[in-house]
This record gives sequence, C-alpha cells and structure tokens, in this order.
Amino acid sequence: MFAKQVLAGLTAATLIAAPVAAAPAAVPAPLPAAPVAPPQVPPPPPPLPPAPPAPPAPPASSASPASPAQARTLSGVPAKAHFALYDAIFSGIDLRVMAHNAALAVVGQIVKRDPAMVRLEQRRPQFPARLAGAIEPYFALWMSRVKLQRRGEGAGIMARHLLPAEAQRAADFYASPLGQRMMGVMAGNLTMDSVLQAKLEPGTITRAEGQNRDVKRAMIKSLPDFIATLSPAERQQIARLGKDPLFAKVNAASAELMRQPDPEFSKFGTPAEMTAIKTAIDQVVTEELAAS
Repeated sequence: MFAKQVLAGLTAATLIAAPVAAAPAAVPAPLPAAPVAPPQVPPPPPPLPPAPPAPPAPPASSASPASPAQARTLSGVPAKAHFALYDAIFSGIDLRVMAHNAALAVVGQIVKRDPAMVRLEQRRPQFPARLAGAIEPYFALWMSRVKLQRRGEGAGIMARHLLPAEAQRAADFYASPLGQRMMGVMAGNLTMDSVLQAKLEPGTITRAEGQNRDVKRAMIKSLPDFIATLSPAERQQIARLGKDPLFAKVNAASAELMRQPDPEFSKFGTPAEMTAIKTAIDQVVTEELAAS
C-alpha cells in the first residue's frame, strides 16, 4: 500500500525535468558538489535493466537559411539554436541532486499523511532517509529519460517564444560558466513540496501554482549567498541581463513547458523497474517495522 502512495507522488517529482529557467537577475545560492548520501541507506535495489533507447531528438530545421525578414518572424519550428538553448539549460542541472531532493520530498510528503508511517518515523527516525535512498536511483534514471523525451517538445516551445538568433544568445549565456552555475544552484535548492501538494491533495492548489511556489522559494533561499559569490564583473553582467527583455521570453517559454501534461509512467519506467522499486519500498518498510 505504501509503495502505491510513493509512486503516486512520482509523476509530480519528475516534472522537475522541465526547464526551470529563472530570470538571470534572480540568481540562487551555491550548489553542493555532490548530493549528500542519506544515512543508513539500505542494500541497493535489484540491478536496473538497461534503459530503453532514448527516442531520437527531432532534427533541427533542415530548411534553407531564412531571409532577414523570415528570421524576424516566430515560426514555431525549432531550429538548431532552440535545441542548443534547451540543452544549455539542462547541462547546468545535476539530475542526481534533483533526484535526491525529489526522493526526500516524496517520502516526506507521504509519510506525514499516513498516521502509521508517522508513528514508524517516531520510533525509527532514520526510516524516511532509508526509504529515500532506496528509491533515489530510480528517480535519477527516470528524470534523465524525461529530459530526453521532452527535448523536442522543449525546443518547439522555445521556437514559439524566441527567434533563432535570440535562442542562440540565450543559449550562449546558459552555456557560460556563470549561466551553468546559476542553473546548478537553482536546481540544487529547488524543493518540490508544493508540486507534490498539488498532486497528493487535488483541489488545494493547481500544479502551476505549486511549481511557481517551489521556484520562488528556491530563489529566495538561494539569492543572498549566491550574490555574495559574484565578482564585480559578474554583478555588472547580471544587472545588464536582468534588464534584457530576452530573458522574459525565456521565462515565458519555460513556464509554457512546465504547463504541459505530466509524463506517463509507461513512457519512462519499464514494468521491471516499477516492480523493482515497489519491492525496494516494501523491503525498507518491512525491515523498519520489524526493527521497531
């Protein structure tokens, strides 16, 4: 039963694989070099079967070079620059960190809603961390697949908001050391509590509201410390970019991507993996109940 509850929160957690490009004027705090391993992690789950081949990314537009007039018109057809922007945003995000945060968030949100699990946590404080450690590898695997599966969709949405030249200029920033650091720290401080609330408590808030709350919370948490790390030149660069209307377009594209329907389990988790994660969850719960 508890395994089903954990899996019910999984789809909401994988939404983080959508770009979370925030305005460069709002930059968050430093990202830890690697995710902190949860204490007393149980024996590793059964080996994961090989991931299915990732679907090929839709090719960049193969049309002949656009004329100056065409280059100033949004076509909605992704060009090479739109794929470059999507890739640049994601290359600054460590999915291991996001999987770690997602596992902790899913477990935390579900445990507190189940009186029996609350009592178990009181007797066995290490229980949530053990359970998160058991499911984290699967989260990391599935998030990586969602990122690949949404690449074409993401580039298409970028093309509805940015011209190829604009997309390339934004990609150049996100691929720069400062842009990579900004996206990394944003992702590292992003929680999923409100997104999970929208999933687990239908009608309380919408998914979009949950995402906005989580992103704003991460920015508020990250901003002061991150700004303190900026050199004078980086501060000037951030100030200029914060006034650049280009990044309002990037934010609008990111918001549209996050409004897309949730990916289905069948599209990123194999039946064998779903069985394995349920087994891993049941094993941890059984062991902790026996030890309590």
